[in-house]
Amino acid sequence: MGLRFDLSWANWVAHLTDRDIPLPSLGDNWLEVEAVRHMLRQIRDGFYSSKSIERQFIEVVDIVESRLRERLTPDVVKPLRALLSLRPWTALIVPSGVNRDLDFELCSEQFLRNLVEVRPDDPGLILQLRDPPDEQLELTNVFPAFRTALAKSAVWPGLLIWKSPRNSIFLPFSCSDRHEISRQAKWVFSHLAVSVTADLELLEQRFFDEFRRSRDRTSSIVNMVHMSDLHIGSTEAYRRLPRVEQFVWTVASESGCVGEIIPIVSGDLIDTPNRDYHDQARGFLNTVSNLCGRPPILVLGNHDVRKSGIASEDLRIAIGFPTTNVVWEESAKLGFVCFNSVAGGSLARGRIGERQFTDLGNELDARDDISDFTLLGVLHHHPLPVEIPDWYARRFYERFFGDRFEETLVLEDADDFIRFAESRRFGAILHGHKHIPRISTTESGRIPVFGCGSSVGKVTTQDRKPYLSINVISFEPDSKRITCRLLAERMPGAGLFEDARHEIVHLGGRPRID
Repeated sequence: MGLRFDLSWANWVAHLTDRDIPLPSLGDNWLEVEAVRHMLRQIRDGFYSSKSIERQFIEVVDIVESRLRERLTPDVVKPLRALLSLRPWTALIVPSGVNRDLDFELCSEQFLRNLVEVRPDDPGLILQLRDPPDEQLELTNVFPAFRTALAKSAVWPGLLIWKSPRNSIFLPFSCSDRHEISRQAKWVFSHLAVSVTADLELLEQRFFDEFRRSRDRTSSIVNMVHMSDLHIGSTEAYRRLPRVEQFVWTVASESGCVGEIIPIVSGDLIDTPNRDYHDQARGFLNTVSNLCGRPPILVLGNHDVRKSGIASEDLRIAIGFPTTNVVWEESAKLGFVCFNSVAGGSLARGRIGERQFTDLGNELDARDDISDFTLLGVLHHHPLPVEIPDWYARRFYERFFGDRFEETLVLEDADDFIRFAESRRFGAILHGHKHIPRISTTESGRIPVFGCGSSVGKVTTQDRKPYLSINVISFEPDSKRITCRLLAERMPGAGLFEDARHEIVHLGGRPRID
């Protein structure tokens, strides 16, 4: 059987399929009641199965509507949860997010009907979005099985299938040809229909044996974990650094890349260039190196080289940790161009300078095969203004100086940096510094910009709760597609692995070349 619904309901409907997981709260009881009524109308209009199952489903919807009065309680939706959760498997058709024509096909009513007709009486449930997702989507309280698909966003579209929130697989389609995608989807559901136990691991193996191109696409993904502004030596780092190490392990485990993930730290590793903090920082870097199978790519931040992050004539010492101009990933044809944005500037401002641009340009030009590589720029300071989110609490001096305060933080030669990045056709730009995670693009729209907040939550918030953040960036070499997930944890120990997980996903595409 199949069910169509809006993207805004994807996460909520997924939670309905498991009776043991609390439904995400919308924060307002009246809003929740009205939202559930809207969803029930969608279920009436978008459910497909055999006539007998359709009647059974509508009867349950009638029961829920009759119970839905002034307040939404677990008992109200209990019959619907019982009906949806008593399924041997649930599948979600995942569009690409970038190929609009293909996505409209994957979200069409006819596509779902064709899959349901493989076996109309099958007790499994196929979920479909009514409309394609935008290039950027936001999810709160992420359903655990969704993380399997999110970890493979670089190879969307495909099918996410789960038996339980912790038992799921994602099967990417091997191409963008509609007829071939239809054939692959029908192959999957015909095999699920004849399987009583629905062994997902065996299904995944058989799918990849049948469609080897899909296996190749999945195995070629390069995953990066982007951290920033750890401020080792601060109170926040002392309490939360072990949690950040767990983040790295969690991300690697979910992506199936334990020991094969690229760690990146975009500056402010330590809180101030005090020798006492160096051993703590080295211990953290060693732990991350062991988890990822390689040392982190590291650029300097203003706190790494200046006392309290501000230039001081009596304390201009370098951090003493190895940094590199360009890091080449030969097998993936990926190059990390690392900028030292603390070479100049004043206060917390950054500056790269002509000499560094020249040196990096010479190093890039030294490769005869540079056109085969996708380049990612890594620096500490943000090259574009950062929008202030609602949760951020401005400090008193930020409120006092207003917009002028931003001028004390920006990259002085940001325009030169953007011109350099666009002329070199960077696939993305990664930065830190502002302690606010964000996804943006350069003014031309050619290059996505991924900013990481403070990974230890060294940031003031309106509700005074911490805001720990990391970015997970994925790259698929064949399509050169780059995707990014901003992960945040508001309650230390409860966020990235449990239900209080918040993600913003940039689905990306090929870097634009005009």
